[in-house]
Amino acid sequence: MPSAEVTFFDSLFVDVDPVLDEVFAKTFIYRRAGFAIPLPASLQAHDIEADETSGIMDSWHGHNFTLRTADLVLPDGTPFRPESGDEIAEQTTWGCRVYEVLPPPNKRVYEPVDAEETKLLVYAKLKGEEPA
Repeated sequence: MPSAEVTFFDSLFVDVDPVLDEVFAKTFIYRRAGFAIPLPASLQAHDIEADETSGIMDSWHGHNFTLRTADLVLPDGTPFRPESGDEIAEQTTWGCRVYEVLPPPNKRVYEPVDAEETKLLVYAKLKGEEPA
């Protein structure tokens, strides 16, 4: 009988899932032309060094959101995927901070976190703030 081999990455996703569920307790507003939906997510800042087409290394400071794929559903029930230009708003005491979904150089707008694509890592840049 073959034994089930668990790799480091498999165990990492298994062990992290309960922690991610706690992190998803914060709700953001996902906005696209015509709709705005509340969405549980986690937010992290990141820096990426990328080789631009000119051959010069460029640093890209952005933010990434970890979202559950099952939460990406339009009000009419249609599932969707993040696109460049979408916005994710974070409520603050003075209004909201708005992030624009935007891929870093040489990357897609989102990457799957796990093999089943139950969670997505969505790249964004801080666009600005809106008063309350």
